[in-house]
Amino acid sequence: MWRVLFRKEISTDLEAPVISSITQSNVAVSNEWATGKKIKITGTENYCNSVKIKMVDSEGVVYLNNVSASVNNNAYSYEFIPDIEANESGKVFTITVTDNLGNSASKSITVYKTDKKPPTLLNMEKYNSEWTKNKEITFNAKDSGVGNVSIAFNNASDYSLATKSNDNYSRTYNFIGDVYGTVKGTVYIKDSLNNESMGQVEIGKLDNTAPTITTATLSNNIVNINAHDRHSTLRRRFRSSKIQIYNK
Repeated sequence: MWRVLFRKEISTDLEAPVISSITQSNVAVSNEWATGKKIKITGTENYCNSVKIKMVDSEGVVYLNNVSASVNNNAYSYEFIPDIEANESGKVFTITVTDNLGNSASKSITVYKTDKKPPTLLNMEKYNSEWTKNKEITFNAKDSGVGNVSIAFNNASDYSLATKSNDNYSRTYNFIGDVYGTVKGTVYIKDSLNNESMGQVEIGKLDNTAPTITTATLSNNIVNINAHDRHSTLRRRFRSSKIQIYNK
């Protein structure tokens, strides 16, 4: 009887990838601010044929989510232009490189004066829950980059610099008119580098038209008055919406 023994050596990779360098280069500059920042990551990996790369900021926001980079001759390289914003004080980002076996390495970088991200509108809501003669609405935005946020309603020509509080910006409008249904309006926001975004809001239940007396009769010392009102809770009838806007 012959007994044949097979022996196979299994290699176990416990070594994390090496991050050799992380470089930053400005793609475009406006008023001493980078409007695009290219980030290049290079390193080595001795066992796997690819690695995954992730970048997050100090608040946990993900800017690069485990993107695969090929390993050739034990080396990898990856570059990208993320939509980031970082003010003069700088913002810290952490880059993690992980191989196929779960070994990982991390490095942090600080980015300064870079803004490729538009402000964020914080209140895209419906302003039609109650009947009123006017609705005073404050639109709020957030920007952590260059700042100097302007806000406009329904027309870009309405842009005006918003009131600043830390990274928050606001502008108040007073809407007066007749809206018996619901109308949609667009809120435009942009920073001083013209990074721009927009959002929609719904406005309704505005009534500035008095009821109309249709008939008035006197009978047996009793006055009978009939009136008509376009208010939707009194009569289900709509007309074209007219709004006057007053900036605060």
